[in-house]
Amino acid sequence: MPSPRLLVIEGNSPQTTAEHVAVGGTAASKGYSDLLRELLPGAVVDICYPGDPTALLPEGSSLEGYDGIAITGSGLHVYNGGPEVMRQIDLVRTALKTGTPSSPQQPVAASEKIRKVANLASAAASA
Repeated sequence: MPSPRLLVIEGNSPQTTAEHVAVGGTAASKGYSDLLRELLPGAVVDICYPGDPTALLPEGSSLEGYDGIAITGSGLHVYNGGPEVMRQIDLVRTALKTGTPSSPQQPVAASEKIRKVANLASAAASA
């Protein structure tokens, strides 16, 4: 069986991550990826940073190419809106459409939750 290929989506903005690391913390995505590698030796784990407008998926990657996706928590809040939040919502919407298993235990409920959050964010952005 080939090694699983997993994607960790960093939920924090670059600024929040840098502040966390500056005081001795670890980026959430690093913690997730380290744990996944420990639990699944040999797994290929990539990280993407939708909060960073210059960040892309690893070269040659597409969401369909992953066996699973883990989404970290976030210091961002949907009610505050903004481009960082919308990039994350768009990425998760796209990821859910691929059918790739994601970290929520109930993907259907998670998909519905994402739709509700996206609607709230859209309403907040147009207010």
